[in-house]
Amino acid sequence: MYITTCLLVVGMAFTSSPAVYPGERWEVKSPEEVGLDKAKLEDFRGYVRGRGCVVRHGYMVYTWGDFTRRGDVASAAKPVYAHFLFKALELGKIPSLDEEVSRYEPRLRKLNPELGHKDGHITWRHLATQTSCYGVSERPGKAFDYNDWQMALFWD
Repeated sequence: MYITTCLLVVGMAFTSSPAVYPGERWEVKSPEEVGLDKAKLEDFRGYVRGRGCVVRHGYMVYTWGDFTRRGDVASAAKPVYAHFLFKALELGKIPSLDEEVSRYEPRLRKLNPELGHKDGHITWRHLATQTSCYGVSERPGKAFDYNDWQMALFWD
């Protein structure tokens, strides 16, 4: 009986309700309706500060801060770019991480003539590993250069 009860509890923890997707606005539920503790969410808000939200099972359950104010999310977006890069690989949209980005953004070939048009040789791998050297004098792949400008090449 003990094993059956444990399996039942574990099974209930992994059951999922039908997926809920936001339309023009998120559907809202209280934290308690989705099994969350509002006091703990308030502690979390105090810890992270700023602005944010918690979505659970497709429902907006807790928000804080001023969402009308724009903010810099460049570093936080890097995992999103990596996801889309690997999705593009998976779907065959780009053949390899070692393909030159200039195939898709030909203007890179014309940049920095005084440096031998080095930016025309930036690859997707260089962008993903912060070694594109975009905006600095080193050639792609020759130095680690953490900067948000090279990530902009993902969406330009």
